[in-house]
Amino acid sequence: MAKVLDCFTGSITPFVPSSSNPWDKKKVQHLFRRVGYDLPPNEINNYLSLTPSEIVDQIIDEALALPLTPFPAWVNWVYEDFPDNANREFKFTTVRRGMVNNAYSQTLRGRLVIFWHNHFVTQKTTYGTPVFSLKYLRLFEKYGLKDFKKLVYEIGIDDAMLTYLNGRQNVKAAPNENYARELFELFTLGEKQGYSQEDIEEAARALTGYSSQDEVWGPISFNPDDHDDGVKTIFGKTGNWTYDDLIDILFEEKAYTISLFICHKLYQYFIGPIVDKDILHELRITFIANNWQISPVLKQLFKSEHFFSEANIGTKIKSPVDVLLSFCKTLNFDINTPDRLDTIIVFAENLDQWLLQPVDVAGWQMDRTWVDTKTMPLRWKAISHLSDIINEYDPELFRTFAMNVLGMNTSDPYLISSAIVDHFLPNGLQNPQDYDIANIIFKGDVPQNYYDDGIWDLDWGTLPLQVMDLIKHISKIPEFQLS
Repeated sequence: MAKVLDCFTGSITPFVPSSSNPWDKKKVQHLFRRVGYDLPPNEINNYLSLTPSEIVDQIIDEALALPLTPFPAWVNWVYEDFPDNANREFKFTTVRRGMVNNAYSQTLRGRLVIFWHNHFVTQKTTYGTPVFSLKYLRLFEKYGLKDFKKLVYEIGIDDAMLTYLNGRQNVKAAPNENYARELFELFTLGEKQGYSQEDIEEAARALTGYSSQDEVWGPISFNPDDHDDGVKTIFGKTGNWTYDDLIDILFEEKAYTISLFICHKLYQYFIGPIVDKDILHELRITFIANNWQISPVLKQLFKSEHFFSEANIGTKIKSPVDVLLSFCKTLNFDINTPDRLDTIIVFAENLDQWLLQPVDVAGWQMDRTWVDTKTMPLRWKAISHLSDIINEYDPELFRTFAMNVLGMNTSDPYLISSAIVDHFLPNGLQNPQDYDIANIIFKGDVPQNYYDDGIWDLDWGTLPLQVMDLIKHISKIPEFQLS
């Protein structure tokens, strides 16, 4: 019987490499596949001379120091400023392009923007204006690695969220419970975790008043006349509570539940769907001890023995954005042109990940929900099309990749084909015959005697096409979808 791996391996203690458990290429790739979108092979050696803890500090500290993405000139446009719907939709496209390019270029911060977008869900079809998208995403850049309590506070009075979850309609005369319910259920506590219907109703009253909007698609502000200033009881505490009070009470009275819920989501996103409760407990303690700062939690997680455990490598199913950006990053393909970014966006949409438009208020459910009999062939097709695009723009990227993945030239096709396979698949192939098949595909139509006589090497004219054909084959292996 095959051995069943115990996913709950390794402690929260920082990983210290040893002769029996070395710091190697596989672990470097694992780290960057999870915190970013992989690495080109020539960059991996840059990290082998550093300790895992040094690299994690570097990644997170660089993300914390990044300047905010500049707003475009149209950031304060209202409805009448948009010439037509085509102009408005084009500006939504530029926002999505920015999301994708930042995810690709910024490593952790860009990835976290997409994570928080899927946590504090809004949908562009509900609020209608790309101006709201800009300001909504800015909150994740600003607070996504910093103060979670502040992020919760700001998202509750964000224009996109006030529109999406009916906060603008939440007034003293007719309280709307929509946002209060999701604040507890989806954003901070979890479904049926420590709140009652009465808590929702009273919280909705505290949330009333953010109802003033002077112009269509203009900013939403607080109107004291629409605020219920009466006495309210929330989580057993009674007073004349306002929005500020509600957030304070929530984090004071429900600190344990909030820390557990958010650390659980971060664990599932960066490690996998089955959560180690001991690790979760340690992360929760760190979260509260650091006054709701997110970066100490992620530093602790990413540095841990648990994170680098062999059982946690190659176990997460990539999202559509993950699989597309990881592929481009590995080939070191520059995606920062409008047509290339649009290609990534459209391919992701074909695979059911519509940026700015998650499936519902609960967001994309990740992992196994990403793949089925419809999306798997589409994933293969997307990688094939991306390969063709790279070949059209710069076929030598395939040769450069092959050179760098092995670190030298060679006349041994099996050596290079196996190295390419192992670079794309976190745990390689389990069956030696599968490496033989990959080698046959890689060798292509080049006469066998060219290999036998050492005439062929990585300078061979058809090498880029050979690498591309092998990649298209590898992309159909199930493990290609894992990180």
